[in-house]
Amino acid sequence: MDIKSPGKSVSRLAESSYLSPYSHTGTPAADHAGEPDPYKPLRAQALAKLEAMGYDPATMVERGVVWAEDQDPFGHVKQSQYTQFFGTCFHRVMESYDQYLIEQEYDDMIHARTVIPVVRKYELSLRRQVKYPDSVS
Repeated sequence: MDIKSPGKSVSRLAESSYLSPYSHTGTPAADHAGEPDPYKPLRAQALAKLEAMGYDPATMVERGVVWAEDQDPFGHVKQSQYTQFFGTCFHRVMESYDQYLIEQEYDDMIHARTVIPVVRKYELSLRRQVKYPDSVS
């Protein structure tokens, strides 16, 4: 397996870094002095716990609940929406392979023209209701 040439300056993972919780306040990598954010302490605590559990900070995603799209009429996030959250996370992990593959290998993987990683099973344990304006990381 070839490693990408140093000529490519921006990885696909870096291009979608706006999805990363590390681009928000309450993270060691972000400098958002003076920006009010009620989730700042919660985000810092959650990220510290996830990192301690071994999750890769480069592939983490934070996505806010969209009021009109993600909820049922009672204000609960729809069960089917969690699968979309997982899909976004899986795509970030796929983007992280960009640094290890030449462009053709990566494009073949993304377009399913070669052997690709597959998620065999999602398992979800709901601990509390998720509703607008919550974020899911």
